Amino acid sequence: MLKEAKKRNIYKRIFCVALTDKQISEIQTGEFDGLICAGTLLAGHIKAAALDEMVRIVKHGGIICFNMRDGQLDDYLEKINELERTGRWEMISKNAVSFFETEEMPRETYAFLFRVLRN
Repeated sequence: MLKEAKKRNIYKRIFCVALTDKQISEIQTGEFDGLICAGTLLAGHIKAAALDEMVRIVKHGGIICFNMRDGQLDDYLEKINELERTGRWEMISKNAVSFFETEEMPRETYAFLFRVLRN
């Protein structure tokens, strides 16, 4: 994916780093206007503590968008609420969105939008 992104020649910087609870040294606080995280907020992939780093790297007033299956929400709800309670972000919306059309997979996911208030 990064090779394909480089071919487009539209990105200032491209790097591959893990999104964890640790600060990503290559990214400055408030560096990005927004952040989209799709299909990765699952137990075993990205832990709830990584939401702090997502907030840190998005500028004040910037938007964070991610999706999460209903069954995964419990793993992240405490951190989501903490970030709201401490004034670091505010929820703009939470909407159920069609996800899979097969019986074996979840039928919907939740799409979240948050505005960063404080890094």
